[in-house]
Amino acid sequence: MFFLVLLALRNAENKPADPTVYLQEYFGKYRDPMWDELDRLREENKKIGEERLPALQKKIKELEAAAKKAKVDARIKGLFLKLEKDKTVLSIFYRIGLRGV
Repeated sequence: MFFLVLLALRNAENKPADPTVYLQEYFGKYRDPMWDELDRLREENKKIGEERLPALQKKIKELEAAAKKAKVDARIKGLFLKLEKDKTVLSIFYRIGLRGV
């Protein structure tokens, strides 16, 4: 249907000054209900971003700090285990909390 209207506009002797206005007048102004759904979803995303984003960013920083600490602890534990020969003495110090040695 749309193709036929465009073809008729192309072959017409009296062409409209603004074809977009002509097409809107011909077909009417139709607003698909899905646009309303899309607007609702955008508003919902914006609301979620305003409400939950700061808490989630804080949680991310906490998790990154915990991951960094776990990596350091694992590295220290690995060094303790590499340094001791019988795998008992230094690992005991590690277990009782002398991690910064």
